[in-house]
Amino acid sequence: MDGLDEKIPDWVNLPLGTEPVSLWCSVHDASLLSASSDLLARTLTLHFDTYYLRSFHNLGEGITFSILLKGVQSVRAFRWSVWPGNFPLPPAKQWEEHQTKMAEFRKLWRQESESWETFQSSVNGDEDAEITEGEVVSGDGISTIRLGVQMGTGEWYEVFVRAEGLAILRSDQQEIALSEFLSLGHAYWKAFDNRSKKNEA
Repeated sequence: MDGLDEKIPDWVNLPLGTEPVSLWCSVHDASLLSASSDLLARTLTLHFDTYYLRSFHNLGEGITFSILLKGVQSVRAFRWSVWPGNFPLPPAKQWEEHQTKMAEFRKLWRQESESWETFQSSVNGDEDAEITEGEVVSGDGISTIRLGVQMGTGEWYEVFVRAEGLAILRSDQQEIALSEFLSLGHAYWKAFDNRSKKNEA
């Protein structure tokens, strides 16, 4: 079949020299409000609220964001089954130690395939769905986004969407460049780090 050897920018086989761009600074701890897809229009919209960006930058009451993917080629959802054994974790306030042990714990989890319809229904029916991390990789007119999502019920998902285009929209219909969206997050976390250092001094 034609195209089988084509190196598409996707986490399955990243083209040589392609580097993922982290979205963490602007999507970490964001509330994933909804996920909606349109097969006919070949679009997917992920609507989320990053409360600290809105507050820190005085963006206006109720301003939220959406990732709009156009010309969607692939959607995949994987659910993580948490290892049921005993694995004590240190208190969350012991941040670095907690993160290290949590990373070790996650290595014991199992990734299981999930239908996109099930994932989308779960997001739309869960008021506490949260984005934990994200990355995007682009090349040759294709963008693939990867997101970590934790449901309010405790389930963890990893999702991948590959599309011909990606746009960031504010809820007031203003489109902003990905670089501008990320700069909002970088500014917030820089200020956060500075405040933390002052408190430790």
